[in-house]
Amino acid sequence: MLAEEHFRDLVDDIKPVIPCDLNDLQSLYAHYNLPSDGYFSTSVVSDHLSQKISQILLGAVNGSMKGQVSIELSFLKKQIVMRYFLDEVDYQPYWAVLNFISSSLFSLSDDTLLTDDETAWRSAIEFAREKALLNPSIFDDPPDRLTRLHSRERAVAEAARYFRNRKCQLHLDMGKIVMDDNELERITQELDSKIRIYGGRRFAEYLFDKMKPIFCPSQERYHLIRRPTTAPSPSQRQTPFGYLINLSVKHLESRRIVLPNQAKILNEILETATMLAGLFDVQPYHFAENIQIPPHRFISAVSEHALFDRIFAFPQWRPSDLTGILRGLFKWVEADPGSAVLDWTIEDAATLVESIIRLCKGNNEPHFFHVSLLRRELANMPEQTLQALLTVFSHDASEVNHGFLSPVCVPQRCRDFMFKPLVKLNAGEYCLMSSSGCAPAFYEAIAMALRDICGQSTDKKIGDSLEQYVRQVLVKKGITLVHGEYQFRSIPDGRCAKDKHLRGDCDLAVETADTIILFEVKKQPFTRPSRAGKSGELLHDLAKGFVRGHKQLVRQAIILKESGSLVLQSDQGEYELQSNGRAVERVFVTLDDYGAFQDQVLANGLLEFMTFVGISSEDQGLQKKLEKVRSECLELRECLMRLLGPSERPFDRPFFNCRFISLPQLLVMLDEVTCNESLRQSLWRTRSVSYGTRDFYAEHFYNQQLRRQHDNRMRPSLSSKISDPHAP
Repeated sequence: MLAEEHFRDLVDDIKPVIPCDLNDLQSLYAHYNLPSDGYFSTSVVSDHLSQKISQILLGAVNGSMKGQVSIELSFLKKQIVMRYFLDEVDYQPYWAVLNFISSSLFSLSDDTLLTDDETAWRSAIEFAREKALLNPSIFDDPPDRLTRLHSRERAVAEAARYFRNRKCQLHLDMGKIVMDDNELERITQELDSKIRIYGGRRFAEYLFDKMKPIFCPSQERYHLIRRPTTAPSPSQRQTPFGYLINLSVKHLESRRIVLPNQAKILNEILETATMLAGLFDVQPYHFAENIQIPPHRFISAVSEHALFDRIFAFPQWRPSDLTGILRGLFKWVEADPGSAVLDWTIEDAATLVESIIRLCKGNNEPHFFHVSLLRRELANMPEQTLQALLTVFSHDASEVNHGFLSPVCVPQRCRDFMFKPLVKLNAGEYCLMSSSGCAPAFYEAIAMALRDICGQSTDKKIGDSLEQYVRQVLVKKGITLVHGEYQFRSIPDGRCAKDKHLRGDCDLAVETADTIILFEVKKQPFTRPSRAGKSGELLHDLAKGFVRGHKQLVRQAIILKESGSLVLQSDQGEYELQSNGRAVERVFVTLDDYGAFQDQVLANGLLEFMTFVGISSEDQGLQKKLEKVRSECLELRECLMRLLGPSERPFDRPFFNCRFISLPQLLVMLDEVTCNESLRQSLWRTRSVSYGTRDFYAEHFYNQQLRRQHDNRMRPSLSSKISDPHAP
């Protein structure tokens, strides 16, 4: 493969000449020595040139020659486009030549080797230019069409020009804009300083006021989602709320004074932050970007999804679910000997959380309150207990997110805003930035305090309690379920229970008339480096979250298929779960939200890719981390092939009947569930329809709205009640 400048030089140096009339097909056939039966076609000549291009670029490769994968053509194409948008460098005829070469190689796999031999590339370019003479309109994309087709690249280039005009050093590498680390630090320090001058409290209030239109009352959360369209434009730039809130929380103590240039500073903050977010190139603009991830972009695309959620959104739990979750996950604490040193109980913590949420009066915006209000609310709580819990739940204002500047920064755990929900200000004042946004931090703060007291066993105990809590909430919704350990006894081919892959624990199973729903429940954390888009950690978390959980479920499905039943042993006795020819749905539940990765379409695509295609990297450090990921994926593939059998197609949506959800998502899903059958319907609601948001909550909400609108059409007199798209 050639570098961009060398490629441009070759194209400029080659002047295509076809020594005959291009409209005289008989002469063209003779020129290219093509056989004819009296019928002549331009497409035959074009196909011949495509064959020549393919033969030249592949035929020159031999065992001793260094080759490059054909996917680098796509990087070169992006480089040409970005150069045009960034520097207004001509993209034709290079764009057309590249597209003609790519179309000649379209049937090749992404790892096909192409030659580096310049003579071969000269010949291929010559044939491509001749093909362009015969088909001048195919890739003769005018600037307005190129802009429409590549709106994302244009938006990134505009962001790059914005910073280049501010004397930032940027360069283009493989179609990506790269900013030097020192330059990134300078820009983010300037942004952080402006927020401090403007006032963190004032700026946070502005951000949440700006988010009001996307607040969903029924889910008690902001829908901070991807908003691709079929007619994209750089004007679709989204505000990086997640990033800006993490900056504003550092400066809540800034004095609230009226600035003479207040509006100007605010506009500069928003413009700089939005352009910086654009430079990271993680926002999708066109709906088609969400349809499929090309294999060569898998690792980068996975990182982009995680980084989008970090920059533009933030984790949220429904506040009304919070105390139930805390009581359910930490009910083991009272019986743990290590908890005796605590000055508080879990019930004390839950009572305090209820009071704090109540003080907010349903307001999901920044709320500032004095400790005296809590003392009045909790008159029966000892002062020592209250102060101990406030210490557990609060950051010091001078320490929170200390060192956080860039969206990819990962602050120290003790200073990371996501691990404690409150910020302690001066004179006994506290801030809760957002009820939904800080809800997960109440859990994190308690868990972190217990790890210091109870040690490494804390997370296992939380995981065990998570299973019990999921069963508890399902039973409260009127759902009948079974669970227990299973040991496979016999199958037609004579294998026995010694097969370690066919024994284990069924966390819970729900039966309907035509479906068995198997649940695997694990406290699988989505770690901070993964949320920041660190490829190695992210893929490792996905393997443990996606692959390992589904592997357990597939093994249970194998037993149901091959044996016809799954015998479960629990405290309630023995239960034989009969298959009876019913379909098997598989649901993996985690405690943490995984953001975009729990979108049904993306989750299925990632599982298919990781299981059947495999992942690798030229980065040796990352490659070592991927070894463990590959072994997990291989085991899942073996199990899945056994489940599907030789007669079924393994690539025909093998994970269509799988769901990957979090506990907070499950609780939202259960709102309208009253029985086993309605649980199945709720699980299926977002299975076949996608709005491209990559957000479970928004997709679930939109499908609820769609169903309500359908019901209202059946009852016209009620149709006027549904108007607001975020109505409960």
